[in-house]
Amino acid sequence: MFHTLKRAGVIPVLAIVLFIQPNESPADDSPNLWKDPVFRKQLMGSFGIDSGIEPSLSDEEQNYYDKLAPKISGTKEEVAMAADYFREILKDPKASARFDFLLGNIHFAQNRKSEAVRHFKDALRKFPSYRKVHQNLGIIYVQAGKHDQAITHLTETIRLGLSDGNIYGLLGTSYIMKEQFISAEGAFRNAAIMAPSRKEWKMGLARALFAQEQFESVVSLIDSLIVETPDDHQLWLLQAGAFVGSKNLIAAAANYELVDEMGKLPAAELETLAKIYVNEGLLNLAADTYLRAYQNNISGGIEGPLLAAEILMARNGMNAANRLLSKIHETSGTELDNASRNRIFKLEARISFKQNDPAEGADLLQRVIDNDPLDGEARLLLGSHFKDTGNYDNAMALFDEAMQVEEFEADAKVRKAQVLVQLKKYEEAVPLLRSAQEIKPRQNVADLLSDLERHLKNRR
Repeated sequence: MFHTLKRAGVIPVLAIVLFIQPNESPADDSPNLWKDPVFRKQLMGSFGIDSGIEPSLSDEEQNYYDKLAPKISGTKEEVAMAADYFREILKDPKASARFDFLLGNIHFAQNRKSEAVRHFKDALRKFPSYRKVHQNLGIIYVQAGKHDQAITHLTETIRLGLSDGNIYGLLGTSYIMKEQFISAEGAFRNAAIMAPSRKEWKMGLARALFAQEQFESVVSLIDSLIVETPDDHQLWLLQAGAFVGSKNLIAAAANYELVDEMGKLPAAELETLAKIYVNEGLLNLAADTYLRAYQNNISGGIEGPLLAAEILMARNGMNAANRLLSKIHETSGTELDNASRNRIFKLEARISFKQNDPAEGADLLQRVIDNDPLDGEARLLLGSHFKDTGNYDNAMALFDEAMQVEEFEADAKVRKAQVLVQLKKYEEAVPLLRSAQEIKPRQNVADLLSDLERHLKNRR
């Protein structure tokens, strides 16, 4: 069931947008990494120099650096002046990579990413093990969705000695976007240990585990997060998806209902909830939920509720299906297209037959046939009605018509053969059953065919 729901888009999407541009606002209420002053300080670099992972400065460069570095965090005019000085210094191809880094950081802070990347790459050409440059390039590439490049630079940052939770978290993000879920899991585990206050890394870990179908681990992890922030509907939704994956459908339904009470259950998950109720045989609850989904998204058309009504009828949920059809009539008025109207007529005909109103059912099916000469299903339904009431000639005529519609040919041949068996015309029934088996083999048809062939053989 999980794979079916996943292919249908029911399971929550694995892609996570964890990071935003500095001039944007967060898409959700998760902590904003870019507004964290500690991270910003780390991102822009400190004024100290680690000679093992950063380039050294000549005495003259140190003098310039001491004067200009404080201006980087000054006024707009001071930043612009510092940038002009750095450009002047960098006219010397032997100038320290430290100035390429600082100029790149100014552009980075101004959200001029392409210029920042150019200066960072210049810095790496001069000093390949420049850790802060690898770090900043990795971050830029994560933001830009260039995850191969991001992984290269972030792993190099870690190799050069920066064991930082946010860097591991960013690395995990790139791995999960590349669908390298085992690597993502490892990165997010390190991130969660080193930056335990950042919920987004734990969410990333949950998604990496989810992608590997480690549903019990996801449920356990989300439990701990829900304790911290019980009003976060995204947590309940992700855990519901894990419950579905582990086939604990009632627990999933409880989560979906809770999110619906919050007023934040998306239409797709509301339909998932309804499908759960159908699978569990709770057809009245399923109908209520389908109605909620339809009422929340009437502008989405009637395809969803019509399909829901057909599913409910297939599960013998006549009353539940009838309620949905009444709501469709109430909201759609006379604006139904011909195809939708025919689907409704066929559903209502089934209901009429079950409610012992065969005349109404037959009339509805005849209206479908008049509307659509190629509707094989209506012909099968009406033909079956005539067969059950002993009107064999009309039944076989309708089955003959249904045979002309490829999708229904096999079923029509079987049903006509059943009429012929009732009429004891076994020789005519056998070739129809053989032909039906060639189109769509079925065990019950094979058994009937075998019995008839044995009977004919013994009779000779």
